[in-house]
Amino acid sequence: MSPPVDVVTVRGAFGPDDATPLRERLDASFAAGARWVAIDLTFADPVDTDALASAARREGVVVCGGEDAVLRALTETGVTATPRILDVRIAARARRGDGLKRRFELLELPRL
Repeated sequence: MSPPVDVVTVRGAFGPDDATPLRERLDASFAAGARWVAIDLTFADPVDTDALASAARREGVVVCGGEDAVLRALTETGVTATPRILDVRIAARARRGDGLKRRFELLELPRL
């Protein structure tokens, strides 16, 4: 069984051509049983907010860790966004103890 939360890490530039692979990753995560998918933008730059919003505007998706301007732009388009992905992951692991039952799977887009 897949963990209830998956994390998709976006590295490097994110443009219009990357929206379809991201949608496919999100679909695969939800099909595998994930209830939530966090899109980590910590290592993404530059980000086309329109392209990302078109892929991430759906129930159960949270965009995290990006620049404030990017997160604000995403929030204005109806995407759930927060700046604190690393804090959330560390706190979740600490609350779970050994973490054997629930682990985050780090999924990366093919583009580095």
